[in-house]
Amino acid sequence: MIPVVLGLVPLVAMFGLSLQVDRTGVRVRLIGLSRPIARASLAQIASAEAKDLRPTQWGGWGYRITPHGRAVILRGGRGLVVHLADGKHLAISTDAADEGAELVNGLLTQPGRGTSTGTPHAAR
Repeated sequence: MIPVVLGLVPLVAMFGLSLQVDRTGVRVRLIGLSRPIARASLAQIASAEAKDLRPTQWGGWGYRITPHGRAVILRGGRGLVVHLADGKHLAISTDAADEGAELVNGLLTQPGRGTSTGTPHAAR
């Protein structure tokens, strides 16, 4: 697992991120790759918030796994923090942090959450 994580750090720095939020949850992909590097189903999510992120809070730049969760950090500043039901977090650097948090929290209040697909919202 460690070589894979270490290998993702330069890739994350070289490529942009695609953040997708929809009724199935949150997914983070490197632009150009089809498989998500991080995801959380809506059923796993307790809430979300837009927050100022500092790379030092998450162990540096790139894809990080820490005792308090996972992070995809390309820069300091505004980001989306997804609070999971198990107490861990998923943090993502994005210019659309406020919109992403609003969308996630709105989806969490809908009946039958996490059971159907909908139109995704993508942000960079």
